[in-house]
Amino acid sequence: MLICKNKSQRIKNGDDIGEPLSHVERGVSRKIVHPRYNFFTYEYDLALVRLSEPLPPPSAAPHVAPICLPGSDDLLVGENATVTGWGRLSEGGTLPSVLQQVTVPIVSNEKCKSMFLRAGRHEFIPDIFLCAGYEQGGRDSCQ
Repeated sequence: MLICKNKSQRIKNGDDIGEPLSHVERGVSRKIVHPRYNFFTYEYDLALVRLSEPLPPPSAAPHVAPICLPGSDDLLVGENATVTGWGRLSEGGTLPSVLQQVTVPIVSNEKCKSMFLRAGRHEFIPDIFLCAGYEQGGRDSCQ
């Protein structure tokens, strides 16, 4: 388990252009990276962070809310997923100034593997991955 204390990290909650309410910023008092994280395969690419102080209640910041996690036995195949991020919009491109968002269907890992194969790519898709996207591409979370 990798535990980091990094006083310089800050998290902005509820920050989005067009959001009339101001964001709520907090420091990070502790970060725990998953003990099985693999830099090369991206398996277990997640971490928990403890904020330096609690977030305000919903009555004070209605645009800031926790996420809801599904049960471990809920496969979600066929459901839609919303992916958000600040990543590059094209290979080697600049970072966007507006949080990006896309809705994509969740597909089985077997279908995901076959979609990659049809595109001529042999990708390693571990069982712990959640695959989502369109076979024809065009809308996804990767550039």
